[in-house]
Amino acid sequence: MKIIAWPTHSGRKINPYTSLLYEQIEKSKNLEVDEFKNKTALLNKYDIAHVHWPEAMLIRQTNTLVAYLYVIKFVFSISVSKWRGAKFVWTVHNLKPHESKFPRLRKYFSSWLTNAVDGVIVLSQSTIELLKKNHPALLEKPIAVIPHGHYKSCYSNTTNRQESRSKLGITNSETVLLFIGQIREYKNVLTLIQCFRELGKENIRLLIAGSPDSTSLKQEIEANSEGDFRINNYLEFIDDNEIQFFLNAADLVVLPYTEILNSGSAILALSFNKPVLVPQKGSMSELKDIIGAKWVHTYENSLSSEALLEAINWLHQEDHSSLISLEKLDWNKIAEDTVQFYQKILNTP
Repeated sequence: MKIIAWPTHSGRKINPYTSLLYEQIEKSKNLEVDEFKNKTALLNKYDIAHVHWPEAMLIRQTNTLVAYLYVIKFVFSISVSKWRGAKFVWTVHNLKPHESKFPRLRKYFSSWLTNAVDGVIVLSQSTIELLKKNHPALLEKPIAVIPHGHYKSCYSNTTNRQESRSKLGITNSETVLLFIGQIREYKNVLTLIQCFRELGKENIRLLIAGSPDSTSLKQEIEANSEGDFRINNYLEFIDDNEIQFFLNAADLVVLPYTEILNSGSAILALSFNKPVLVPQKGSMSELKDIIGAKWVHTYENSLSSEALLEAINWLHQEDHSSLISLEKLDWNKIAEDTVQFYQKILNTP
């Protein structure tokens, strides 16, 4: 079985999900996975073409003409691969792009994508229900539910709580809330800052660690945090070796997204044995069922100071000293299920 995928290892710095997936497929199944490039796809014959986050090719473009060219080349390469016998698989991480760039092109690309794919992988059962509204045509395709794998072996984790807090200048008596990850508008960090400031509690701290996707958003975060000594901003790309200090210093990871289907940041927090606060949207209720209500706390609608205070009270009532069981998010099982799905759609006329 010959596989070409995008991304494989090229996106590891942003999100190691695909790198971990294909490393495990290559290791446990002895299969070679090539990084998708238009030239590579055109010059070689593949059995499987697998894509993740196809909307990213639009999000990262600033020029309309360049965006059209990217889409045209991708559509052509996949079409040629399918003509040669490849099956086209899409893992649905998001139901729609978080940024609404190039609406006409996006509408065409979405229509082409839902018709062209031969099989669909979703990360949760709840995503299938949501497909009815956003991509009903996909329900006619073979669908596999394969969860998001953990990040336990992905990042350095050699420090402890005391060392991490000492490095960040935090006392052991403080309750530390953490937002970590790339900062974009839909992740709602400004609302988190507002809700935190409304709490008015002194022995509590908020860490915001990640790179804003625009200068204006960075300036807004700094302006909204100004004057509150309890808020520490680290508004830059957090190196892989540094991630451990923020997570080991934290008591609770807060992800106040306005839109959420799946969340690598939630999985990252759980991989460091940290409880998370997430909105009751997308697959978060399902994640709560898998991992347990002791580790995943949800709130309805938008984040509020009341919801934040309730989560802090919940945090202190629960014992989080034990280790989280992440067996259901094991990469070996995920690789096995993914290859089985490839084989299934290869055998589907």
